[in-house]
Amino acid sequence: MIKLVLSAIAFAATDCLDPLSISVQIYLLTTKRALLNSLGFILGIFTATLLCGVVITLGPVKELDSIMSHPNAPYFIFQALVGLGLTYGSYHYWYHFSHRKESHPIKVKVNPITCLVLGGTFTVTDLPTNIPLLALADELARSQADLTAITLSSFAYSMMRTAPLFLIVSLFAINQERAREVISAVEEKLIKWGHLVVAATISILGMALTVDSLVFFALGKPLFVP
Repeated sequence: MIKLVLSAIAFAATDCLDPLSISVQIYLLTTKRALLNSLGFILGIFTATLLCGVVITLGPVKELDSIMSHPNAPYFIFQALVGLGLTYGSYHYWYHFSHRKESHPIKVKVNPITCLVLGGTFTVTDLPTNIPLLALADELARSQADLTAITLSSFAYSMMRTAPLFLIVSLFAINQERAREVISAVEEKLIKWGHLVVAATISILGMALTVDSLVFFALGKPLFVP
């Protein structure tokens, strides 16, 4: 069990510095009731990550392994559609933010409950591309771990996954005045480049999926799926 927990921490270490969740966390520190909103967001991510880790380990992970190990034409048709959708979505996302007028910024009202839901939704929608968590679920399933080991491993993963966010909030709570000065200094650049990085990441993923599918139909063998 200790080995599985350590593996969970190692997997989460590759996932905990997610720039998108950190950007959202920093934004929440600029809102009213910053600490409560931030803690709600972190709790949402933590709870959803824990539940997703347990559910996918006990549920469809073996079936997913089977599909990924023996992909066929319908799989690659679906993959190509997903890739095209992601590529178009990334362009639309980038175009929207790059052409948004500064005089009409997007205003979002948040409270601890909506931040809790945001954190959970953020985690669940990211699950299909969350390779570290899926890898942990696969390892737990292959090791035939019991429910206790699965739960503890998922708990350890969730703790490590949210550790940087807790650190940011803790530093903010220690010296809020200085923290607000730092945030205001980097907020504009963070928002500008954060959206660009997100759009580029989604676009690269979409193009990779599309190219992989096209190569499969052209040569009969995909690039990325063995």
